[in-house]
Amino acid sequence: MLSRRRDRPQNRDPAALIRARKEVAARNLAAVRATVQAMRRRDEPKAGITPKAVARESGVSVKTIYRRDDLFALIARANPAVRRRPSEAAHAARLAALEQERDAAREEATYHQRAERLVTIGDRGAQAQVAQYKAQVARLKAEVERLRSRLADCTCDAAAAGPRPVEPADQG
Repeated sequence: MLSRRRDRPQNRDPAALIRARKEVAARNLAAVRATVQAMRRRDEPKAGITPKAVARESGVSVKTIYRRDDLFALIARANPAVRRRPSEAAHAARLAALEQERDAAREEATYHQRAERLVTIGDRGAQAQVAQYKAQVARLKAEVERLRSRLADCTCDAAAAGPRPVEPADQG
């Protein structure tokens, strides 16, 4: 089955389309270069060499001049005061502000994740410590029971007499 879009130039020969695009770009570059040179030869004031004026004389759209850095650079060399569109600069400033805000939010999120991990590790540490204490208590209880059974099996006179009373230490 054949494609309905088979007659489009890019589908017939993509290399030809690429060549055609490059030719258009070269023509635009030559037209803008020639126009800027002609304006300089006519002693046009630098302030008069603007993307709009060059576009009007060269036949290249203003949009193309602003979009392509090489075309805009030709005009900027002739008129250093010319700048990109103000709206683009405003968007660039807003973009920079948003990027800073994003970076700050990422840092804050990282901080909170680390704090949460520390709390979790702290809880686990406390739980592990409680488990260690419980095991130690169980070992000590077993040791006391073992000692009591040894004491009960003891045949010496001290065991028969029972535990000795503890005398208070001398204070003085």
